[in-house]
Amino acid sequence: GAYGKVFGDGVLKRWVSVGGTAVALGGSAATHLAEQELTSARRVSDLRRAHDEPKPPDKDAPPVPAEHRPRGFAGVTLWTELDPYSFLTYGCPSRLRVPYNTDALFRPSIEGYNVATFPAAGELLVAGFAPDGMEAALRGQVYLWQEHVGAGQVVCFADAPTFRASWPMLDRLWLNAALFGVAQRRE
Repeated sequence: GAYGKVFGDGVLKRWVSVGGTAVALGGSAATHLAEQELTSARRVSDLRRAHDEPKPPDKDAPPVPAEHRPRGFAGVTLWTELDPYSFLTYGCPSRLRVPYNTDALFRPSIEGYNVATFPAAGELLVAGFAPDGMEAALRGQVYLWQEHVGAGQVVCFADAPTFRASWPMLDRLWLNAALFGVAQRRE
């Protein structure tokens, strides 16, 4: 969690921009990459504005009331729709069930590729319970995305795909990111 201490002063951004591949597993890692301007996907902090166009952070804005902040899921399984043209989805079906155990919601990437997104319409919840407002806020948001940064790239997962090591297709997604990420580049 102390990403700023480890990757402070733009170290990570310089490394990625000269050809490195950073893979972020989970909401806090992806949020750090967004704060370092390594991804255009932004974390949703206000459910009332979950589907609005992203704006730069306003340091003078009042805090978001608790009832409008994203709430965490516990043991929920959701559908995602996969981009069949991404190296990250090699060997995967067009739809994939994923566990979601976080309060991290991310708007789709503007400059990159949204590889796994939650369906905007139709079936979303496979199993479990979604807290008030969260199912609507999740619709059309992104679970997995990839962006180029200079000669390198970042791959971000909104929630850790390695959760309990019991989701074989998620293993495929993150292994594709780890193994092919350094050699593949989608243009």
